[in-house]
Amino acid sequence: MKLSHRMEGDSCVVAVVGSFAGGQAGELKSYMLHLSETTTVQKFALSLKAITKIDSTGLGSILSTFHAMDKKQLEFVLCDLMRPASDMLEAANIRKVIKVYNTEAEALAALE
Repeated sequence: MKLSHRMEGDSCVVAVVGSFAGGQAGELKSYMLHLSETTTVQKFALSLKAITKIDSTGLGSILSTFHAMDKKQLEFVLCDLMRPASDMLEAANIRKVIKVYNTEAEALAALE
């Protein structure tokens, strides 16, 4: 798994590339919290369009990251869900907890 980010106005888009499963999935929370502590950004969109695999550990990492960001009163949304992520997140009813947008552009517009 590889994580990267880029700024888009007053929002940050974080992209996950590769397998988002097992022990690697825990890196997301650390990465996001580091960004929140070293930048002034308060709005984050997590793009999942380039993941190749997600399991329950990856799902748990997303939920844990959301709760950590929410506790810091930061906005955190998901976007660009492709299979297999969309199937896993739909099965877990993630939309009841985290706002999910079809595209990065929709997510960024919602964060404005």
